[in-house]
Amino acid sequence: MLAAHWNIYEDDLPADLIKAGVLMSGLYDLDPIQHADFVNVDLQLTQTQIDTLSPALIPQSHNAPFITAVGDLESSEFHRQNAMIGSAWKSNHLNDIVIKNTNHLTICDAFASHEHPLFKATRKLVATI
Repeated sequence: MLAAHWNIYEDDLPADLIKAGVLMSGLYDLDPIQHADFVNVDLQLTQTQIDTLSPALIPQSHNAPFITAVGDLESSEFHRQNAMIGSAWKSNHLNDIVIKNTNHLTICDAFASHEHPLFKATRKLVATI
């Protein structure tokens, strides 16, 4: 959503429709999916689509600030992807949070506690917009 050129979809949508982002354990380089037959059998991604749709391979469409988060129990691939988007869009990357005892399926639990570092960082991010 931070890479989308919103006015392509509707003329009256502002370029900065998305004001900020919290990127959690995401896939920002879709190339590995092409090599995972159990996933790509349904998606049928081509190299051209991967290059066009991978956020880490395209510029951020506008200067929305964002933070990244990844669980410490995630695979090395999720850690690589997290670092990749932070580096690719570094001018707007405010913070990276590695969450202890968390994986891809449990990372959202951080929002259940207002004392959690991810919750606090998100609250701080929202206050800037």
